[in-house]
Amino acid sequence: MRDRGSIKWTAMMLPEHKKMLADLYEEQKHVTKPELDEQKLEELNDIIRVALGHTLNVKVTFYRHHGFHSVRGQIAKINELVKVISVMDDSGEEHHISFEDILNIEIDRK
Repeated sequence: MRDRGSIKWTAMMLPEHKKMLADLYEEQKHVTKPELDEQKLEELNDIIRVALGHTLNVKVTFYRHHGFHSVRGQIAKINELVKVISVMDDSGEEHHISFEDILNIEIDRK
């Protein structure tokens, strides 16, 4: 016999309990942000400078909203005052990524 787990009990639950259960499942998907060491930060800084200077395509992996995300495009500008880079993707959309959220940058050899 196949058990449907918590699904079979949701019909008897109050809406507040269903919401709490959904929130619990969502929270379990959350990922903690890894800390980068000084050497990795220096490497990322070098890649940003080279990519900006030579208008190279990059893939930027960053942490936002309890998960990992990535964007491909060219680094359009660096705002060192507010510590943000702007990446222009292929569709022309500009993505603003905080320095502290960046986990990795790769030169995109696409």
